[in-house]
Amino acid sequence: MKPLRIMQGSAVAVLITAPILFSTPVGAQLTQQVSQQFSQAIAQTLAAKPTSEAAAPKVTLTLSAAKQVIKSDRQGQPVTTWQPLGNQAVAKPGETLRFQLLGKNEGKAPAKTMVLTQPIPQGTQYLLNSATSSQPADLTYSIDGGKQFTAQPKVKETLPNGKTIEKPAPASAYTHIKWQLKHALPALAQTQVSYQVTVR
Repeated sequence: MKPLRIMQGSAVAVLITAPILFSTPVGAQLTQQVSQQFSQAIAQTLAAKPTSEAAAPKVTLTLSAAKQVIKSDRQGQPVTTWQPLGNQAVAKPGETLRFQLLGKNEGKAPAKTMVLTQPIPQGTQYLLNSATSSQPADLTYSIDGGKQFTAQPKVKETLPNGKTIEKPAPASAYTHIKWQLKHALPALAQTQVSYQVTVR
């Protein structure tokens, strides 16, 4: 398998919607590039239409990535740290990456409803239960490319006797993660969400 090549970028969201592009495959195998053209990722800020542009929320979004590094301390105990990935960084199969999306409301009005959606990059697999948020948020997932979201994705399985059952979707089926903040993001405030993946 080829390594995963990572490039970093950021995006700015003004007023209502803020696309963040993420994860563009560059090869037929599992090589991909995460660059400023992050295809299919969406980070949105939904707010009531302001009465004037001066009073509008202005949310700046910055996406960053880090690679998990595990070393032993002097007593031989494992210590986990996160190494920021710079431009053209390479991640190998089996390694764990953490993506963080920082949203700053640099406007003069609160972002009343904020929804952040991120894809699971091609060539990686979501690490179950790794999604976090610095503020209370409803967390949902998609297994169909971002068309539908649910808190507990399920897949159908047909048993040998012909009966169909539903069971929890495997991590490999996850395609997107969505955080919907439960409270408005005040002016000049910030929020951060993160999730981890393993490189296939």
